[in-house]
Amino acid sequence: MKYTAKLGLGLVALMMSGAIWAAGVWHEGVYYNKGQRVNYHGQMYEALQGHDAVKGANWNPEAAPSLWRKIEWQDNGSGMGGWREGVHYSKGQITTYRGQTYRCLQSHKAEKGAGWSPDRAPSLWENLNERPYPQPR
Repeated sequence: MKYTAKLGLGLVALMMSGAIWAAGVWHEGVYYNKGQRVNYHGQMYEALQGHDAVKGANWNPEAAPSLWRKIEWQDNGSGMGGWREGVHYSKGQITTYRGQTYRCLQSHKAEKGAGWSPDRAPSLWENLNERPYPQPR
């Protein structure tokens, strides 16, 4: 493969990885976009609307349900929320694999031996740990 083709493919991969952003820890003084995910006290939440988490306003995910939706874990019978082969996953479902948290991008069955683990199948899984943390304003 020519150098320019490799460079082009590398740039495309870099742009795609930059579009994937994981749940950072919630902070006051940060603007959150609609759909942005945060971790608050070990639980993942998604912003229902864009808003500025004004310092002292107590608009944290637990105290402001009009601003945040709690994202429930689905454990598929494992009791730990861990990904497993042979299990059907629904679009939007959250699971863990090798210490990382993933969201299912399209419903599918993780066929045994197919190599569709979350770390190897980016068309099926979004790594939520790869998002940058929000910066206080």
